[in-house]
Amino acid sequence: MIALVAFSAWAPNVSAKGSYYDSNCASCHGSTRTCDGCHRHGGVNGLNAETDKATYAPDEPISVTISGGSRGGWVRVTLYDENMNELARSSGSDFPITLSANAPTTPGTYVWFASWYGNMYPKSGHDELTFETNSFDVIAEAECGNGILEPGEDCDDGNIDPGDGCRADCTLEVCGDGTLDPQEECDDGNTMPGDGCSAACTEEPPPAACGDGNVDPGEQCDDGNTASGDGCRTNCTIEACGDGILDPGEQCDDGNTASGDGCRTNCTIEACGDGILDPQEECDDSNNLGGDGCSANCTTEVCGNGILDIGEECDDGNTLPGDGCDENCIAEPLRVDLDIVGFRVTKRVSLSRPKAIVNKLVVKNNGAINGNALVTIMRNGNPVYTEIVSAQVGQRVTIQFSSNPSTDRGNIEWRATVKDEDLDVDEETATTKVVP
Repeated sequence: MIALVAFSAWAPNVSAKGSYYDSNCASCHGSTRTCDGCHRHGGVNGLNAETDKATYAPDEPISVTISGGSRGGWVRVTLYDENMNELARSSGSDFPITLSANAPTTPGTYVWFASWYGNMYPKSGHDELTFETNSFDVIAEAECGNGILEPGEDCDDGNIDPGDGCRADCTLEVCGDGTLDPQEECDDGNTMPGDGCSAACTEEPPPAACGDGNVDPGEQCDDGNTASGDGCRTNCTIEACGDGILDPGEQCDDGNTASGDGCRTNCTIEACGDGILDPQEECDDSNNLGGDGCSANCTTEVCGNGILDIGEECDDGNTLPGDGCDENCIAEPLRVDLDIVGFRVTKRVSLSRPKAIVNKLVVKNNGAINGNALVTIMRNGNPVYTEIVSAQVGQRVTIQFSSNPSTDRGNIEWRATVKDEDLDVDEETATTKVVP
């Protein structure tokens, strides 16, 4: 701390004589004679002198701003150093006022002074109001290489020779800071390996490259180029059908080597009409034409499958004649077709306890039109019941009758026949057993 001189002679309150109030005072304050404030605009209380920084280099410019006071008007401001040597002054009615001077050349802590006058024409007995600035420091620039660690230095080993851990500017030699020091082969600004410069700032061999002809770690193949379609992709992975990657030469690749899912084991598209029988095809004759035994969707053209193929007049899903579509899928004339769907009789009768025998016959019209049919029921070869039955398409008709019991021993054979417009004759048989 630099020794400072204290000035107590400047009292905050000064006396003034009325005779000092002349025309110069009146020009500012009017004709009414008063000395209060004419010689000083306010007391020292509230006055402030503030430097623009807290730390300076030797001989660096310092700006000091003087502000405060209790009245406005004309003032004169003076800046002094620590020894009360005047450094700068200014006067006028604009306030606050900033004065500038160079910092001391000797490092240390300083306090300067500032003062003001409230009188444009100082006379004997008029005191100057003086007050201190804030303290500030003057710090000499560090001298690298003097062996003393000074502010702003990372290191100081007593020399400015590089390569010993402390550079000529007293910064540390560190690998990864982007500065190439003598002991380093490289320094790329980081300590990450694998980028050509290791964490110890030694040069690394060039990284492996796909297409250099060497199968490096992480590569499945390397054929000396970065072209695809030759079995080794541009990223040096093997081109394989079923890996889910569509390579040149593949029509599809669905991630497997199974057929029947639209993409074959050789990564060609499964398509009807290409001459290759795929699992989902019944046939493939190398075309998409129907009428040649293999349809356009590669199903076998056959009568009775319910699909109307080229060359068929009809296809009702069967090869039965008499239903409007014969076994060759040729349309038949529409006929009545009553078929027997059930024939039941009394299964057992006793001669000692005779009872009527019940016959129940059910027929259904499976033909294409409504119509009639002749129904005959025979007992042991002899007709016992005859009726013409009418039925609409799809209708069931039940025929039931009773006959007297037999008086002879032996079974009774029953036969029911239906004759209609179709070519077949429907018949069913049943047996009634006769016991004593």
